[in-house]
Amino acid sequence: MWDRRALEKLEVLVGQFSVSIRWKGLGDGFIWACSGVYGPNDNILSGQMWDELMGIQELWEVSWCYIKDFNIVRFPSERLGGSRLTPAMESYSEFIEELSLIDLPLEGGSYTWSSGSNQPSMSRIDRVLVSHDWEDHYPDVIQQLLPRPISDHFPILVEAGGILRGKSPFRFENMWLKTDGFKDRFSLGGIDIPSQVLPVSYLPRC
Repeated sequence: MWDRRALEKLEVLVGQFSVSIRWKGLGDGFIWACSGVYGPNDNILSGQMWDELMGIQELWEVSWCYIKDFNIVRFPSERLGGSRLTPAMESYSEFIEELSLIDLPLEGGSYTWSSGSNQPSMSRIDRVLVSHDWEDHYPDVIQQLLPRPISDHFPILVEAGGILRGKSPFRFENMWLKTDGFKDRFSLGGIDIPSQVLPVSYLPRC
């Protein structure tokens, strides 16, 4: 799902490890791409994933954002109890450096996955990587760890200034609707206030 008021989907490519979408901003005409990634459990196959992602970027040659589960950590410190830098980790960093990507800092915690046991295994296998020109166009990118409801992965909220509502997004709380006379006293530029307002994601899900 995405906000059709803000973005037009131009093209989709489905690979072995990713789904990539080329977008066009309806307000500014900016064309960029987003790849939703699900990496292999076998680190030996991770080289094929890097080749796939690089091949798609070479095909489209636009600003880029990579999101979700790469199934590999970049540094030993990103795995609870980790101490050794592996060749797979080095290849991960080489991929990021070769494409000049920005590895966004994670706010709200150190790990994005947990086994959930009494002595859990924990690691940061989910992350968001963006190109420099993508960040230039959508500044103030935030990657925030959210509470984990059910899955062994923690949800990650990504917000970027300028995609839809600017750098200070307005949050509407449904509980306000329960206040007597709220609709009569408040207006949103002449737009009727609905009976329920759903959360808005400022970065489309790929």
